[in-house]
Amino acid sequence: MDPSLGVHSELGRLRQVLVCRPGMAQRRQSPGAEAGALFDALPLVDQAAEEHSRFCAALRLLGVEVLELHHLLAGTLERRIARNWLLDRWLDPTRVDIELAQQLRPWLQDLPAVELAERLIGGLVRAELPFDPTEPQGLQMRSADPRTPLLPPLPGSVLMRDSSVWIGDGVALSRLRAPERRDEALLLGVVYHFHPRFVGCNTGWWGEGEQDPGPALLAGGDVMPLSKGLVLLGMGQHTTVQAVSQLARNLLSRGGADRVLVARLPAMPVGCHLDRLLSFCDRDLVVVGGSALNALQTFSLRRGKRNDVLEVQQETRPLLQVLAEALELKQLRVVVSGGDPGGPWEDGGQLLAISPGQVLAWHRNAHTNAQLREAGVEVIELPGGSLGRAGSHAYACPISREPL
Repeated sequence: MDPSLGVHSELGRLRQVLVCRPGMAQRRQSPGAEAGALFDALPLVDQAAEEHSRFCAALRLLGVEVLELHHLLAGTLERRIARNWLLDRWLDPTRVDIELAQQLRPWLQDLPAVELAERLIGGLVRAELPFDPTEPQGLQMRSADPRTPLLPPLPGSVLMRDSSVWIGDGVALSRLRAPERRDEALLLGVVYHFHPRFVGCNTGWWGEGEQDPGPALLAGGDVMPLSKGLVLLGMGQHTTVQAVSQLARNLLSRGGADRVLVARLPAMPVGCHLDRLLSFCDRDLVVVGGSALNALQTFSLRRGKRNDVLEVQQETRPLLQVLAEALELKQLRVVVSGGDPGGPWEDGGQLLAISPGQVLAWHRNAHTNAQLREAGVEVIELPGGSLGRAGSHAYACPISREPL
């Protein structure tokens, strides 16, 4: 395993990120589907690909190593053991019928790794099969018209912060609210297990087991490591109380945290993640998505007297005061995002910090960017928005930051 892997804050000098370029998967999505709701309408894929390329180029110019999922997955699938591990799960009878799995397995087993990675992310429709199915074909194959997906595309994979999140020296694999997006974590699972850069990394914080997780859901955008021993979690539609309790218990009992702060997120809007309400831009400066943040119910979780019991304290102070105290600051300076085109949930929040006082932002968010500059933040503006309303924080999963 790369010894530099680990993330203890939202602000330490960023060294390595995971990204996933737009392409075939986004071209194949349908508006109105759960995953399609990420982008509101059919995305401008060519423009989005250009914007994503410039986003990655900017990261590299700032000294960040950019690891792209298609490339990582292809490298992983060169190993036969990794390919078998993934196909066993991808073609499980609970996901595809047995006859379809028998048709696809030999072909997928022998595909070049680059093409297999492209198909697993971008999908496969019936018309693209390079062979004529043999008998027995099964119901799933016989009922498929030429445009029916046999392997569904994963258009949400471009939002890399959702599918996994690094906390300290380990990683939690997500279980996303939209069933169409849950295979994203499976792809990252095979990379973390078998790619030489990650072999031996700690994947035990959450999402590693094979057991049914029940109602537990976890999204990376609701998880923020703030300092060594301190983690902030958002609890709501995308990260449920069951997942919050399980993740916090694992972190506290296994040395991943001394204190876990939990903020109960509002029910509306539907796409609300913690990182859409709060972004850290400097050691004492945050961008918040409106005044609702301080009304959030907040809890502090610590390890109880017994290792398997959580000590839960409901905080009476507003969240920003709790955060300032936990970070040993007198107070947090606040920039309220808004005034940008697109309404309150398409503004200048959800920012990726490169280092304290340096962030990547979309140039369309002129009002919020101006406020940040007045507060002393270096704002590096890029074109963005062709895939929807997400900010720069959503498109990269940090896997290595320097300590603050």
